[in-house]
Amino acid sequence: MLVGFWLGRVGYEYAYRLQLGLVEARAKGDVGDLVLLMEHDHVYTLGRKGGVVYDPRGVPVYRVERGGYATYHGPGQLVGYPIIDLSSRGLTVVGYIRLLEEVIIRSLKRLGIEASRVEGFSGVWYGGKKVASIGIAVKGWITYHGFAVNVKTDLSYFNNIDPCNLGQGIMVNVSDIVKTDIDLKGYAKELFEELTYALRDRGVMVDLVGDAGIDTIINTYRQLIRASKILS
Repeated sequence: MLVGFWLGRVGYEYAYRLQLGLVEARAKGDVGDLVLLMEHDHVYTLGRKGGVVYDPRGVPVYRVERGGYATYHGPGQLVGYPIIDLSSRGLTVVGYIRLLEEVIIRSLKRLGIEASRVEGFSGVWYGGKKVASIGIAVKGWITYHGFAVNVKTDLSYFNNIDPCNLGQGIMVNVSDIVKTDIDLKGYAKELFEELTYALRDRGVMVDLVGDAGIDTIINTYRQLIRASKILS
């Protein structure tokens, strides 16, 4: 069973440390496959290919292990960090990236958006602009980092970088495409349902807004698994 955790708005460093701990826990078998869903405070991250933040405007900058170049995360952007054992799912790294793209495409279709891939680039696109970015890392076949969907974020922050090495002005918001406000948590639930479907699994999504430490997440996961076995 796949468990999704909605964490609300959290700082990047907190989420990063949480991922590292959960990767270790997944490797030890202390927890199964899960996905962390959230929005971040303003932050820039630089992937393995590097990148430059021209004017951070006091926004923190982190260099991390994920693939790709510079990107921005902030309020109004849905960020997902799946902690998944690829080997147990029979997935390759490339296959996993394609799966994430398809999940996002299908979730946007629920909103009436016909998004697509672009040959030679990762992520999800609409009308020549990028609506979602993907940058992952894998340790012992367990994934971390993940994806970011521009739902209703302040795109001006992308002007301080060369996002994904594609040039400025390349990003677009879901809310701008559909011309209406989008509830971030509601969209997160829709995307989680598509991820569960793509993995051919059952799934449950729970709220852990606030101080959701690694022990809380692991214990909640175990309780949900026990409950599902009782009900099955």
